[in-house]
Amino acid sequence: MVVGVVGCGFETPAPTETLPKVYFATDSSLTDESITNQQIFLKLSMKTADVVTVGYSMTGGSATAGQDVNNTSGEVTFAPFQDTAMLSLSIVDDGMEEGEEDVQLTLKQPKNAELGDVVKHTLYISANKLPRVRFVSDKSSANENTGVQNFAVGLDRVSPVKVEVLYTVSGTADPDDHGLVDGLVTIEANEASGALLAAITNDMVDEYDQTIEVSLIAKSGAVIAPGMGQHSHTIVDEDPPPAIAFAASASTVSETAGTVMLDVSLPIRSEKEIKIDYAVAAGGSAAANDDFMVTAGTLTIPPGTTTVQVPVTVVNDTLDENDETVVIALSNPVNATLGAKTQYTLTITDDDNPPAVEFQQDTSTAAEGTATHAVTLTLSTASGLDVKVSVSQTGGTATAADLTVPSTQITIPAGSLSTSFNVTIIDDTADDDNETAVLTLASPVNASLGGRTQHTITITDNDNAPTVRFDPTTPDQSAAEKNSGTTTYTYRVILSASSNNTITVPVTLGGSAMNNDYSIGTNDIPVKFNPGETSKDVRVIVSGDNSRESDETVTLTLGTPTNATNAGDNQVRTHTIVNDD
Repeated sequence: MVVGVVGCGFETPAPTETLPKVYFATDSSLTDESITNQQIFLKLSMKTADVVTVGYSMTGGSATAGQDVNNTSGEVTFAPFQDTAMLSLSIVDDGMEEGEEDVQLTLKQPKNAELGDVVKHTLYISANKLPRVRFVSDKSSANENTGVQNFAVGLDRVSPVKVEVLYTVSGTADPDDHGLVDGLVTIEANEASGALLAAITNDMVDEYDQTIEVSLIAKSGAVIAPGMGQHSHTIVDEDPPPAIAFAASASTVSETAGTVMLDVSLPIRSEKEIKIDYAVAAGGSAAANDDFMVTAGTLTIPPGTTTVQVPVTVVNDTLDENDETVVIALSNPVNATLGAKTQYTLTITDDDNPPAVEFQQDTSTAAEGTATHAVTLTLSTASGLDVKVSVSQTGGTATAADLTVPSTQITIPAGSLSTSFNVTIIDDTADDDNETAVLTLASPVNASLGGRTQHTITITDNDNAPTVRFDPTTPDQSAAEKNSGTTTYTYRVILSASSNNTITVPVTLGGSAMNNDYSIGTNDIPVKFNPGETSKDVRVIVSGDNSRESDETVTLTLGTPTNATNAGDNQVRTHTIVNDD
């Protein structure tokens, strides 16, 4: 027995054309009259979703149509996604002694296809009944790791001459899976069988079970046994599904990056369509739609492809903010398992400058009677971070007794353009001039200082000026002159309330007494009230003598004060010097 497997020049053309090409699998084949229904193979260069038809007719040969062969014209149909079809020719067994005859068939008028290279086929009809060649079995199955498979071809009886049988290969398996292409099997004379070997490739690719469909075509020395010229072998895949995962677990991009593609990959290709869901996972600090956009969905990896991508659109805003992260997770694989890197952390770096913080206005006015006075801070642009700044009083005439400034930093919340803080205005009862407080910004956090870093508050006084009078408890006085020395008599001037201003009250002297009869205490008039003082004394100093004279008087009359008003009473005091000589 001699086994040969060689190419014969009728391999399936590469499927590069737009339309498939239709052609005979071989340019010739052999039969005898006892094979009443002869099958002749047609092939397509590639599978198509369309129905393909092609016409044929007898265009030559020594056989006579209607006597030696019927069905000499007609049409062959390829079903969708089928790349082989049979042309059935009826052979007439006339029982006559005759020589070998032949029939020449030609393809024509294809639909949804083009004519290929082999458009003519010659069928030789032997005058003798030849041995029948067939596959030993019509089906087989084995794991792809079991190695070479032998699709044995045998004869119903040994032949005294060499038998040559062509075979053509189709099915769902590719030549890379089994190494088998259209070829020739030789059974030497007086041998009963031959081997048709398929070297099954044990790859690492997860795939569906595949089939090798091998069909025999008689060439010389034998004809194909009816119904026994096809063998179907199933290659059973034993490879586990691949693990699908992100190609990397993290990366960093600027917020100006636009759309970022995250690679999802397989370590090895698969012949199955793989699907995997993706969505945003918990744990990221970025905000959906504000910082990024991801539409949850399902990725599809076509057979033979190892990489697909998840699109993440980075939003370029104008907010100063911390670097932020978004986490994308994979789940629910189909025809795959989850690999190690099922989550991807994308860090978005901020490229925006911090805003400037400043007072909204240079000045404002607050009445002393208002418990709080609002002062507004503004930002040059909104920030994604809380902005903080310190405020303190650095100048002005007001003191801690007049107002209180917040001791903690003022916060402008993220996303806001302004905020207001309250200064507490202290309502005292003292008459004051209007006072000022200069507030200054310092120590900004997540911001810089703008141009307006100072704000002056003018506090308008709401207290009436006090009234001035002589103390009603120190009325007019009358006392003896005495003969010598001096005697001091006090007349108290009072204010109705204290004042933070200096009050000056002029005093007019009058009466019948002469200058040598009395004097006024040093610096007692005009009466001067310093801030906070509410009473002052005017001293009348009487000088004693031995002169006999009439009683004399000294009058003290309060004039119009500064920073105060005269009361409606006790504006005059009279001191009587009684003569005792």
